[in-house]
Amino acid sequence: MVKHPKRPSGPPIFLMRHTRAKIDALTLRLNIMKERELSDVNKSRIEQLENRINRWPRIAAGVTKEKKRDIQKEGGSIIHDFNFFLSDLDGKGPV
Repeated sequence: MVKHPKRPSGPPIFLMRHTRAKIDALTLRLNIMKERELSDVNKSRIEQLENRINRWPRIAAGVTKEKKRDIQKEGGSIIHDFNFFLSDLDGKGPV
């Protein structure tokens, strides 16, 4: 019987307090990575993640449930992309 590859899951959805803590840790690690000499691809990924973090609203109070869910999904997507592409560059593993 042939095993089919597992379908990749979507980015995780965390509570906002956990997402903020993870993104703060992620930002510190990105700042340390920027000082190293990395390939152009990794430098552009770091810049893209920093832009996404800057645009990401840290507080989701006073918005609709759908908007709050979108904010949580975007935060999970940022964390997922960092863990997938950049977490092994500093040797500390996933956030």
